[in-house]
Amino acid sequence: NLVFLCIVLTCLVLGVDLIGKLYKNSLTVGVSRTEFFFAKSFVLASIALLQLIASLVIAFVPSTLLNGLGTMPDGFITNLLLTIFLQFLCLLAWLSIVSFILYVTHSYLAVFIGYLVTSIILSMPMLIFPNIEILRYLSLNFAYAMTADSQSVLYTITVCIAIILFFSLSGLTVFKKKSL
Repeated sequence: NLVFLCIVLTCLVLGVDLIGKLYKNSLTVGVSRTEFFFAKSFVLASIALLQLIASLVIAFVPSTLLNGLGTMPDGFITNLLLTIFLQFLCLLAWLSIVSFILYVTHSYLAVFIGYLVTSIILSMPMLIFPNIEILRYLSLNFAYAMTADSQSVLYTITVCIAIILFFSLSGLTVFKKKSL
């Protein structure tokens, strides 16, 4: 699963600094906590984008070799790019949740347990309130077939942006208030 791989990479990029308290070195040479936070966030976003592209290439190349190119339906490229963008947003939402857990706990184990618990918690509202449409998108998954419905695209963007903002700002707040 791409999300799980990116969580492992997040632990390597961010977790090593937080758990080993290596961020103190950066902070003592004049880098502010906010700059450190946004630099790490940028690195994580870059890793997520590269992993997403790599997974799509890994899926596309063997499929093309086995089945050939075939004919593309109308709007395929547009829908594909929209799908990639929304999957990237969903991945960023997961990484913001995981980063928040790392900033709060400084624990690898908490990250993996938090991922499992969060995925369950995010699925629960949909089961409790099945008539509220937007709750279906809390699962942070987006598939190519969903591009046909503009409302699902809008709901996915809304949910992802809300989760990214909430957990990123919460992580920044925790990081700024924690003592060295």
